[in-house]
Amino acid sequence: MDRYTETRLQNGIRIVTEKIPHLDSATVCVWIMSGARDERDVPAGTAHMLEHMLFRGTKKRSGEEINKLIEGTGGEMNAITGSEYMCFYAGTLKENLEMAISLLAEILTEPLLSEEILEREKHVVFEEIRLHEENPEKFIFDALRMCSWGEHELGKVETGKIEDVKRQRIEDLKTYISQHFLTENLLISASGNLEHEKIAGWVEKYFAALPGGNVKNMRKKPEFLGMEHEFHGGEAQAHIAIGFEGLNFSHPDLFTLKILSVLLGGGTSSRLYRTIREKEGLGYAVFTHSQSYEDTGLLGIYAGIARGNLGRGKQRILEEVHRVAEGDFSEDEFRTARSMLDGLFTRKLETSESRAFVLGEYAMRTGKIVPLEELRNRIGIVKFEDVARIARKLLDARYSCAVIRNRE
Repeated sequence: MDRYTETRLQNGIRIVTEKIPHLDSATVCVWIMSGARDERDVPAGTAHMLEHMLFRGTKKRSGEEINKLIEGTGGEMNAITGSEYMCFYAGTLKENLEMAISLLAEILTEPLLSEEILEREKHVVFEEIRLHEENPEKFIFDALRMCSWGEHELGKVETGKIEDVKRQRIEDLKTYISQHFLTENLLISASGNLEHEKIAGWVEKYFAALPGGNVKNMRKKPEFLGMEHEFHGGEAQAHIAIGFEGLNFSHPDLFTLKILSVLLGGGTSSRLYRTIREKEGLGYAVFTHSQSYEDTGLLGIYAGIARGNLGRGKQRILEEVHRVAEGDFSEDEFRTARSMLDGLFTRKLETSESRAFVLGEYAMRTGKIVPLEELRNRIGIVKFEDVARIARKLLDARYSCAVIRNRE
């Protein structure tokens, strides 16, 4: 029997699974292939609020009962809302997988959506937003997206702002559900000790109430603006993020970009870590972050630097980036970065949860099953000249820059 299996039910729901017989557990992910970027006719942050609300009770059970049921059988359930998807997932012992799928279906097809709970949950989200905004190391990448894409949906935070959350109503949540919670906009991924046929049968049974249909793609590619802006916050330390337009998720050079990101700032042997921290002592934390979307991407560089060294720190970062763009890096740096990415990727995929997530995201993005072993192979075939080519293409271009520091 093949390890990877895919089925499309008659109602349009896609199911992709990976069987790992030696595990005693499994994880199932339910992907809504729409996210914060797809909010239409509703306030910003509606998808994120909906994620919260779906765990607060159904027409059959309270949120507390749902939590006790899943956790009382050795499992856990959670969700994430991104710019281009919502993912609801449950990890459980193999014998409780049907129960986990039934609960996921219940919260998605029979949500309570109480006005009273919404008003209470708004205050929880207010605190989530404040906690995020008051943590410069987290907020700086939101600020960088704003500087990169401005008022485009990708330039905004998934939670929305506090004033957006205040405007949200139950009807907005119902509107988002009616527009996006449709069978052909749903993907199920699962990994672990499972039987594909049973998964398909349970999905068909428990998601029977989900309306049919698909979602018209109304996304528009953002223009990379390359703006610079300073935000007020932080204390003695300043925070800086520099961004370059990256690659979309389906780009053939995606793993080349990931290696470039590691080479620049992916570990203690990376170019920027050695320069900014080890050689010049300008800051403690320095790293890179690469994010890819349907039609664009962002390669970001972060550093926490003392206020008095901010100008020097930015200068040195850009100097090293320019050197790499010109191909001024060694074979040893390249091989180290490639090996590090291979190790990070391999170690990351040692749980059913991470495997179900990666399996589902690639199936959602590419429209087909991509074996996880193939993804690792894509790392191994990248050559030095590939990284040099992508570095020249992406880094020898305009950049965006966000700074967070206290006013002196």
